[in-house]
Amino acid sequence: MRNGSGGSTFRLLLPKSILDRATEIAREEGISLNQFIMLAVSEKNVRMHLEPAAKVVKRKRGKLTAEGRKRIGDAQRRRWAKQRTKQS
Repeated sequence: MRNGSGGSTFRLLLPKSILDRATEIAREEGISLNQFIMLAVSEKNVRMHLEPAAKVVKRKRGKLTAEGRKRIGDAQRRRWAKQRTKQS
């Protein structure tokens, strides 16, 4: 459902334990629960988008190499910076 600010609303049912932990993390980070959930979904989206690239740099044991972790981290930082710029 769209709201007036160009975003969307979505009813989300979470187990109490997950909601409590998310609320605690958001409070520790000094952000709203909404911002925390938005960032968590964005991060997952980036990871899923970069998964094919990350597979290229995986070792046989299935762990990412330092290069793979750097690629994912760099992409997340660029996306977050872009989001912050849009909000300003």
